[in-house]
Amino acid sequence: MASAKSFEERLFIMFLRFFAARAKGRAAGASFPSPIARGALSSALALTLAIWSAPAWAQSPDTPPATETTDQKLEQLQQKIDELDQAVKVAQRKQELAEEAAAEKAKTAATVTADTSGFTIRSPHGNYLLKIGADLQLDNRTYLGTGAGSAIDTLVARRVRPTFSGTIYQYIDFMFRPDFGQGTTAIYDAYAQLNYLPWVNLRVGKFKPPVGLERLQSDDDTSFNERGLPSNLGPQRDIGYQLSASVFKKRVSYAVGVFNGVPDASIGTDTAVSDHRDYAARVFLTPFLPEEGPLSGLGVGFGASGGNTDGEALPAFKTFGQQAFFAFASGVTAAGHRTRLDPQAYYYLGSFGLLTEY
Repeated sequence: MASAKSFEERLFIMFLRFFAARAKGRAAGASFPSPIARGALSSALALTLAIWSAPAWAQSPDTPPATETTDQKLEQLQQKIDELDQAVKVAQRKQELAEEAAAEKAKTAATVTADTSGFTIRSPHGNYLLKIGADLQLDNRTYLGTGAGSAIDTLVARRVRPTFSGTIYQYIDFMFRPDFGQGTTAIYDAYAQLNYLPWVNLRVGKFKPPVGLERLQSDDDTSFNERGLPSNLGPQRDIGYQLSASVFKKRVSYAVGVFNGVPDASIGTDTAVSDHRDYAARVFLTPFLPEEGPLSGLGVGFGASGGNTDGEALPAFKTFGQQAFFAFASGVTAAGHRTRLDPQAYYYLGSFGLLTEY
């Protein structure tokens, strides 16, 4: 009897191990049956067959209680199997609910990233985006020798410009960039742009008029701390409207706009000085794009602007060290018509770059 009892206990334990292995495999997402579960099942089935196929003489007529005990244990085993199966179903349903909740959250949760261009917050479908960055330029200005000028050696916060840009409603981009450099506060960029049609974009606000090539480059992309002297003869920023786009697989870029009008190398006063307006236009060609080749980095173009300057203040022209080398007398204002013409080109090949404008 002791041997039979021990045998039955081993059988019972093996069944429990099999169904525990089954439950663990399902909860972990593993395929069924696993090698451990198959081994436990094979051993349990072999032992069961050994019991049921034992010769009749091996059992004594005096052992009915043992048969009843085996039936009870089998009933208990079936109950444990049902409980484990129910536990597995509950665990599977919890896992399904958790996955559904995670998928639903991913549809509505924004993503936040950070890289060298700044911090970016983006909606799941990209319809809304906010990018936060900054431009900081510190100058150490040292002047050798003596002269009639009043320039002194100094450290200057040349540019302190936080930048906020992004997209709203999928088709509207915006940019806001103030400047706190050199002890002043000014708004350099504040505009919105509608990008609904691929062949034309509408920009409204304060931004760079489409004239000079180097002026249109971002401060982060210029080769030197300051732009060349030709940029002194064009507007820095102005308030107006502009239509622009890149067409023909980005081989042709165009822009045309109407602006208040500002003095050369100036961002203006954000108000017009007269009823007259400035008109600006630019066409730029990159004929060898988008194919890769030795001429894919070639671009040529032409920018122009014109308008009446009556009552407009006249500028002071500055050196690379931001010292005025030419200025008009106080109280002198412009009169008549002003026309700017700006032929321009660039060529880039690997680490080599050439930029020219007149």
